Amino acid sequence: VNMSKYKKLEIKKFPSVSQRDNKEIRFWEKFQSPVVVKEYAAVTSISFSPAHPHDYAVTTGTRVQLYNSTTNQIKKTISRFKQTASCARYRHDGQLLVAGGEECIVRVFDMNSRAILRQLQGHTKPVKCVDFTVDGLGIVSGSDDTTVKVWDMATGTTTAELRGHKDYIRSLSTNISSTKMVLSGSYDHTIRVWDMRSNSTQMELDHGAPVESILVFPTGGSCISAGGNYIKVWDLLSGGRLLFGFSNHQKTITALAFDGSCHRLLSGGLDRHVKIYDIENYQVKHTINYP
Repeated sequence: VNMSKYKKLEIKKFPSVSQRDNKEIRFWEKFQSPVVVKEYAAVTSISFSPAHPHDYAVTTGTRVQLYNSTTNQIKKTISRFKQTASCARYRHDGQLLVAGGEECIVRVFDMNSRAILRQLQGHTKPVKCVDFTVDGLGIVSGSDDTTVKVWDMATGTTTAELRGHKDYIRSLSTNISSTKMVLSGSYDHTIRVWDMRSNSTQMELDHGAPVESILVFPTGGSCISAGGNYIKVWDLLSGGRLLFGFSNHQKTITALAFDGSCHRLLSGGLDRHVKIYDIENYQVKHTINYP
């Protein structure tokens, strides 16, 4: 064997923790000691307003509590529910809030007066996820009845009923780059990409575990799903090709979110950990453990 053809393997050297971006580490460490806000019942969802001053809505028991994001004090309470409120979402301008729950009714509220603007009835089982359409003129809701319904907010009527899932629907995400597309995640292990014009499934992705949360990137070209203790990244432009799959939680992941710049992905799980990932390579940048 001619040893001269072999090249010496270069040993990669990585910077020590102290030499890394300490500014980002210090930023995330600020969240190690959270401000604890006591609610009177289990918290089922939290939604931040996209509009300044970015107040947040908490569904808990038969109420939706609206909090000031600076003081973490309750500004308003919406108590128009007879049974548990399961989900809520702000519209992009922060003027409206849509909420669903155990009563199988989707309600739209005015944020200034707290008045009910619409009560949308049609689901036969609890509503567990809601969102506004990209144009802000419609509502999308997912239910334990395994259907996704699209509503016209002006008339209060159903414009589409999307059927195909075989188990509870737990997550919805609209696609900013396509006003007629919506994604849904279900306990049947699948993510479905729907065309609201034809009421048909354009793509079906197999996550391999009950899907708890889905996100669509702002570009609309890819999406992220969480289920079990795995996160998967899918390329929607190439027919749903799996780009990444990774697991850093010990228990089920229940929530996904982007940071404000969409350069970081956050995941929260039943193991009491919040993980922060770099979306360039999905390496963990920081971990927060909440006791």
